[in-house]
Amino acid sequence: MLAQQRHDRILELVDTEGGVRVADLVDELGVSEMTIRRDIADMAAQGLLVRVHGGAIPLEQHAKIEEIGKKAEVNRSNAEVVSATLAHLQAGQVIGIGTGSMSTMLAERLAHLPFFASLQLVTNSFAVASALFPAIDRLRQDNQPAPELLFVGGEPTQLEMLGPLAERTIESICLDVVCLEPDGFAPSGSVTASSLARASYISRMVRMSAKVVAMMSERSWMRMGRAVICELQAIDRIVSDFFPPAEQRDLVEVARVDVEYVG
Repeated sequence: MLAQQRHDRILELVDTEGGVRVADLVDELGVSEMTIRRDIADMAAQGLLVRVHGGAIPLEQHAKIEEIGKKAEVNRSNAEVVSATLAHLQAGQVIGIGTGSMSTMLAERLAHLPFFASLQLVTNSFAVASALFPAIDRLRQDNQPAPELLFVGGEPTQLEMLGPLAERTIESICLDVVCLEPDGFAPSGSVTASSLARASYISRMVRMSAKVVAMMSERSWMRMGRAVICELQAIDRIVSDFFPPAEQRDLVEVARVDVEYVG
């Protein structure tokens, strides 16, 4: 069997079986293990498949494995930020929660706090409200004390309620602490949101809170959103899994914001 014929058969098996082992190809093609390994190396160099220990897998499968690995790493980093943020919450507080993956994870983990039932929780995020409601409902079904949950009404967007009604509502609530997740960081020394409407709502939430905790990912530090939420001076603490460049660190230091790096 010619080399090109072997390559065609290997590629066919990789595509149909989702991967092949060197030992199986030796039996299938009737050539030596060294020949199969050389074939796989040549095909990998041409970008036809991905060479792995003991065999080969399709390019698409390798991309999916890499994507899953990246998501798992992000989830681990987010979990560390959320855990550190939870440590700043206290019993009996009125807590405002914004929109974002870390905000949703924070909501899920609030139910494990020993003082969960004593809290009053305010959010305009569909995902955050959905994460909180099952735990609250279980407590109520068992006739146990449960936290109050206020879902802020307004104009529905893909992720949250925004607009004049949402803004008027949040301006009528005195918050003890706000946990927000900025979309970006501006060179002027402010945190930003992805839209004017979101920035307008969050800025009001910040103004109504005695304490502001910003959960910052690498993405939050390294990109700039469309609209300013607030200046750094309005934030009491930043919790982050990413050590930002010197320019951002200098702005944070000038603003005298406490920063807690995790991970």
